[in-house]
Amino acid sequence: MNEQDKERLYKLMPATHRIRDAAEGEPIRALLSVIEREMKNIEYDIEGLYDNWFIETCEEWVVPYIGDLLKVQGIRSLDLETLSQRAFVAHTLAYRRGKGTAAVLEQLASDLTGWRARVVEFFQLLALTPNLNHIRLRKSRAPSLCSTVNQELLGGTPDLRDPNSLELLGGPFEIAAHNADVRSVAGCRGRYNVPNIGIFMWRLQSYRVERSTARAVADIPDGRYSFDPLGRDIPLFNIPRPEPEIAHLAEEFNVPGKLRRRMLYDELEKYRPVPEKERKYIYFDRDEPVLRVFKNGEPVSLDQMLICNLGEWKRPQSLKITVDPELGRLAFPEDEIPEKVEVSYAYGFSDDVGAGPYNRSASVKRWVNPLDPDFRKVTWQKGVTKDREALNNDSSHLVETMEEAVTEWNHYMSNSADPFPFGLITIMDNSTYKEELTGANRIDIIPGSKLAIIAADWALVNEPSGQKTRIVGQLTPDAYRPHVLGNISVQGGDDFSNNPGQLILDGIMIEGMLNVLVGNLGSLTIAHCTLVPDKGGLKINPSAVEERTNPRLHISIDHSICGQIIVPENVPELKIRDSIVDSVEEDYAIYAGEQSGKIMPGPSTSLERTTVFGKVLVDQMILASEVIFTGQVEVERFQKGCVRFSYVPGGSRTPRRYRCQSDRALDYLFSWDEIRDIKYERLIELLKPYFNFKWLSTGKIDSITSTMIAVSSGDSQPKDVLSLTLNTDKTRVIIMLNSARLDEFVVKTENGMMNVYAVKKVGAACGCRIGSGLKPAFTSIVYGDPGYAQLGRNCAEEIRTGAEDGSEMGVFCSLKQPQREANFRTSLDEHLGFGLEAGIFYVT
Repeated sequence: MNEQDKERLYKLMPATHRIRDAAEGEPIRALLSVIEREMKNIEYDIEGLYDNWFIETCEEWVVPYIGDLLKVQGIRSLDLETLSQRAFVAHTLAYRRGKGTAAVLEQLASDLTGWRARVVEFFQLLALTPNLNHIRLRKSRAPSLCSTVNQELLGGTPDLRDPNSLELLGGPFEIAAHNADVRSVAGCRGRYNVPNIGIFMWRLQSYRVERSTARAVADIPDGRYSFDPLGRDIPLFNIPRPEPEIAHLAEEFNVPGKLRRRMLYDELEKYRPVPEKERKYIYFDRDEPVLRVFKNGEPVSLDQMLICNLGEWKRPQSLKITVDPELGRLAFPEDEIPEKVEVSYAYGFSDDVGAGPYNRSASVKRWVNPLDPDFRKVTWQKGVTKDREALNNDSSHLVETMEEAVTEWNHYMSNSADPFPFGLITIMDNSTYKEELTGANRIDIIPGSKLAIIAADWALVNEPSGQKTRIVGQLTPDAYRPHVLGNISVQGGDDFSNNPGQLILDGIMIEGMLNVLVGNLGSLTIAHCTLVPDKGGLKINPSAVEERTNPRLHISIDHSICGQIIVPENVPELKIRDSIVDSVEEDYAIYAGEQSGKIMPGPSTSLERTTVFGKVLVDQMILASEVIFTGQVEVERFQKGCVRFSYVPGGSRTPRRYRCQSDRALDYLFSWDEIRDIKYERLIELLKPYFNFKWLSTGKIDSITSTMIAVSSGDSQPKDVLSLTLNTDKTRVIIMLNSARLDEFVVKTENGMMNVYAVKKVGAACGCRIGSGLKPAFTSIVYGDPGYAQLGRNCAEEIRTGAEDGSEMGVFCSLKQPQREANFRTSLDEHLGFGLEAGIFYVT
């Protein structure tokens, strides 16, 4: 607000009245301030009405109404902060003007799904004999950056001298010719034919990390490093550039795909002989290069960098620094070992889960919101950074190590007169902190205290002198993913009668165990953190005296990735939401550990929208909603609780289930109107009563109407034939799975042969697999892979759309991917050219 806009009404009063008002304690000033506040609300409302006239400035609730004026129909609203219908409605008229063109289809896909897309007209890639009077020339979609050829034959023979183009064969950016494919493109089997359109989509997001500590491969650095702070081989991702207009078709640098060696090598080599000011890089643009290396705090020049294959760590005999973007590796010359190596790069992942350089403001506001009735003001805080310049400028508020910050916190608590101290440790960079916060360096949480350790920065403001100053405590939780290499121990107070303390971790990657020692900790919140699977996890240490094992501890894990969770049964509560729990080797993911050689059950547990890799053994399962369990689930007391819209493996023992898989695989709902268009074929035959007939197995039909048969069958049915009996008149039903399309079946009975005629042929959607055939399939189950925990393309539809709202089960339920695809398919027919057929291909 402008200073001139304050107290407008009061300033309109004559000075004499203001003087008299001041002498009386300013009652008129207080009255006018209340009136002015309401007046400003009216003004803001009028301004909002004006803004709501335009799709660019209107509020989100107005978007469907503007869409209705344009006759936009058939689009489901998605409750997503990152995806809005605004762009789709704004571009509606442009869609209609360019209806049927590849550029419009590409923009439509991006606007409705939020994924970057590339549209390919496959007829252009058909092998044909060109007419000399009509040779199809065009600019290459993927030319070698070193090539001097500006034009290429469309759909021509691949140039074996151009490895860059050869790497793109079979993908969305290829230019080679193919023979005609007669298979349907809609089923993603066929591609190259005259009416076929391919829509390629990138579902993974690209996350940029700035100046992260490179991990040395050897214990004693020898010049070999990994971009990943954990030392894993990871593919580096492109940072997508925006497209200039709707008519522009996406190029490789416009999508969040994996970086290729040849592509980057060609760009660097092309501009080496060119003066630096005349270089027009695409991937190594000066403002936002796809990767950057810092040696001893200084950026490495592109002239000193060489892109190559470091699969076997063979370093060239040159003075250049070698980088492998496909493996995420980095090597210096053998005789050059720098003291400090930092890297900037981007990695790929599905969503904002685990520690990452994304905005976590909503998460932080949950525990620093002044409007919260339990809000507590921060009484102590420290910043942690390895930036020497920042440390020198503000040594009173900043320290260099986590150990220093924790030591100062412990000292503050022991000497503070505040009965409810609230401390805040802010890690302000992407560095690796190799520290063991155990023993004497552990984190102490006394009764009534609260400590938050968060990855964030303090807001920067520009001083009149031109310098930038940090505002201590004003958090900007964005762009940081610090890495703590070592174990962390936390201990609550010894007083078991007072209000126990609280610990909050937000945005941190921990390569080690998080141990809660024997004591009285009241609350442990882990939000947007990664407790690296196979390298660490969460453990609540048990005590011989049960009352001393943190009897009031409430554990909350939200949007995090965690290794094994070992929590004793007497801990009151374990809540996990929108997270991944990974035991790595099909071991127990959630349990209480071993006691006298016996596996002990964990505490009362609630899980929502979570993927659990491993077995689960708990005392009670209060709630499991939209969860994928890959291992067996054993609940000691299953009289209380509910498991709903989840995948539970066979043989599990859980509380009552509601619409779960694989239970639903043997609980069919056959309805001709709903399932006639689905690919899995079944034949339902209604038979009249027949005595002495030997059925393969028997179940019961719960209800029947003229259009529907609801079948609830047992667990013993074979995979090929199910035989059931109607409750009403003992009419028998035989269900043939994957049967041939025959109008007549011959069924053998004890008394000879009997003809059975088909009543109706259906293609069944519900229960398309039986028993063990229905299992979740993932793109990858290895932590660190871009497709980690992402449901694979061959995953059963019952799991991909098995959530309560029709989304997928598991950790990425909130992405609403089935709904995004459904919205796009609904609009695709309207915008597709006459006689054309389209197929959707997921690149990531």
